[in-house]
Amino acid sequence: MIQEQQTKLVSDDQERISIVHKRKQDLVVLRYMVLQVRLLLQAAEHPASLLFPQISYRTERQHRLHRICMYQPSCLLQNRDLACVGFVSGRQSTTDPVVAARLHAADQNLLTELVSVPGLLSYSSLEVRPGRWYNLVIFHDRAATSHVHTMDSHRYAAYELAPQYYAWIRLHHGSLPEGLAGGTLLLFSTKQYTFPGHGQRPLVQTLQ
Repeated sequence: MIQEQQTKLVSDDQERISIVHKRKQDLVVLRYMVLQVRLLLQAAEHPASLLFPQISYRTERQHRLHRICMYQPSCLLQNRDLACVGFVSGRQSTTDPVVAARLHAADQNLLTELVSVPGLLSYSSLEVRPGRWYNLVIFHDRAATSHVHTMDSHRYAAYELAPQYYAWIRLHHGSLPEGLAGGTLLLFSTKQYTFPGHGQRPLVQTLQ
């Protein structure tokens, strides 16, 4: 019994160290995405007067696709504390094309539905390699993050399709204390969801 407990403690420590390391890697990419949102806003002559949502597609180094959706640029330009949610995912080694198509359709529907979410400022997606996506959502404040969970497209993608498509998901909550101008994204909580198999509940690990 003692041997089993010690083995479990060692395993838990190793998993925690692994998540800490991965969170540091994720933070580098998410801060890069924050920078790209700021540069896109700065490139617009009159960003506050443009019609929104405005969706920009960029092909970056090594043919990486980067989609940036702007919803409330005037709020993004303010020098104030903003809330952020980072969503990092890795797909399963084999995926059903039908599920992949449904997930893509849900994502497209979500882009339209997000217009009605109060306090949602931007939504960015960056594919760093095939099947590895980073998503960054910037909100006016932390209270605004709760509205997304009530949306039909989000619930369908998160609870119906995700377990069939993803091998794992890391969900980060953080903030931009000085807004986009400061560019310093801080993370204060992380949850990793690992999907053991079709129809099974995910394993959840939390890091504060």
